[in-house]
Amino acid sequence: MSIDLSGGGSSDWLSGSASPSASPLTLAAWFNADGFTGADEVIALTDSSVTNRYIGIRLSSSNCGAHVDSASGFAESLMGSGGSGLGSWTHVGGVFASTTSRLVYVNGSPGTENTGTSSTVTIDTLGIGGLIHSSPTNTVNGKIAEVAVWTAGLSAAEMAALANGVSPLLIRPGSLYAYLPLLDKASPSIDLIGANGSTWSDTPASFQDHPPIIRPSAQILQFPPVAAAPPSGAIMNQLQGANMGADLFNGTLL
Repeated sequence: MSIDLSGGGSSDWLSGSASPSASPLTLAAWFNADGFTGADEVIALTDSSVTNRYIGIRLSSSNCGAHVDSASGFAESLMGSGGSGLGSWTHVGGVFASTTSRLVYVNGSPGTENTGTSSTVTIDTLGIGGLIHSSPTNTVNGKIAEVAVWTAGLSAAEMAALANGVSPLLIRPGSLYAYLPLLDKASPSIDLIGANGSTWSDTPASFQDHPPIIRPSAQILQFPPVAAAPPSGAIMNQLQGANMGADLFNGTLL
């Protein structure tokens, strides 16, 4: 299942408290647009006390952007593949490596890095499906799933893995700050990592299909017992007993 925020400019969004450091950061999510109302904000970290302080990922009919709006002004990395999210699941993300580097990704492919200087944004809110501040704006018209935030700049290979359906739980888990798969109608919506649950602003229109995700299995957490190391010299004694010791020292293994 995934949340269907088809209000498009009305009152459907998710928001919750969040206060990660402003950089480095990586944001990622899956989005399936029913339509575009402008620059639709899929995921954003904001200073909710003002309207122009945020770090986020937005999608429009023409492009996708990873952007920062700070006291130094607006800076954005763009990729001209926004409309590909219309009617199909699209993976979008942004790597905010520093105050002079932001890079957007669409379906695992990077856009053009923006290296403009931005000031540090004081973050207090995670918004899903809109820019959440005193008067929320840029709300989306479509479905969102697998929202994740890392306090690290993920590599191109890691972003490609996410776009191929690998769960955020398997990507740099030590730096995973928040992960909301958005599988049900729980309110607050469950954050599997940071307990930064996001609360519905309004009842979502419905729950829909979910993008296929490769999730960790309990099986990978089961390890066989480690055998004790053999006593000193035991391996060579075994080799010599099999008439192999001399051949090893002669450089020949029969």
